[in-house]
Parts: sequence; structure tokens; C-alpha cells
Amino acid sequence: MEAAVLEHERLEQQKRGLDVGQISSRRIEALTRLATLEVEALRLRAGTIDPRNEGMQRVFRAWVGDVRDAAVATMAPEALDAFFTLLETRLQTWEDRAEALLR
Repeated sequence: MEAAVLEHERLEQQKRGLDVGQISSRRIEALTRLATLEVEALRLRAGTIDPRNEGMQRVFRAWVGDVRDAAVATMAPEALDAFFTLLETRLQTWEDRAEALLR
């Protein structure tokens, strides 16, 4: 398809009496710049953590499960109720707090 676009552009430039010698090199340069920007954007996204991302939510749920299991195995029933009440309250805003820490 790129070859067809280049050929069409070359013919249009010739019809207008314009220089056709640099069409390919300009397009290659522009496509190279776009590819460089795309690679940089991917690199930047790879280094970010999104607490609202489904994968991160699965990790979080697994972590909460581990905390729950450890608490149940080591705490008295009265302490469990107090612990989970406080934990539930704190975890309601964990995504917002995580985002603030990552800024």
C-alpha cells in the first residue's frame, strides 16, 4: 500500500511540475519519526503502574487474601473484627493514594 501511495504522490507532483526526487526520503523520514515516537510512548507506558488496571486489581485481591489468611491464623476473633473494619475503611481509597504516590 505504501508503494501505491508513493506512486500516486509522485504522479501528482509530476503533474504539477514539482520535484519528485525527495518524496520517498521525506516519507521515510516522517515514518521513522512516528515509529520513534511510538517506541518512546511504549517505553514510558511500560514504566508506569496503573492501580485501576485489571491486572493490578488481581494482584491487589491476591495480596488482600494473603493478609486475610495471615490475620485469621494469628489473631483473636475480637481483634479480627477491629482489624478488618479498619482495613476495609483504609482500602476504599487505596487506588487514589497509590496514584498520588506514583506522581
